[in-house]
Amino acid sequence: ALHSGGYAAVDAGNDSCFVYRREQGDERWLVALNFSADEQTLNLTDCDGGQIVLSTFVDREESADLGGLWLRGSEGCVIRLE
Repeated sequence: ALHSGGYAAVDAGNDSCFVYRREQGDERWLVALNFSADEQTLNLTDCDGGQIVLSTFVDREESADLGGLWLRGSEGCVIRLE
């Protein structure tokens, strides 16, 4: 799904971040990228919950509350959606 699945931009309500979904079959992923040096909180209530499987800081593998997802400065996360 990440390589060849469908792509859809997601409005995260934050101009410092770029968020998109990739889907193929039953696989659904969310990629959230913070392009600022400051911590950002995203409101992604239109998305289901998920599990962070990869962070650019390589220290997060946890459930993700997408209604208040926080990203550290310059952090990117790959999230498997439920």
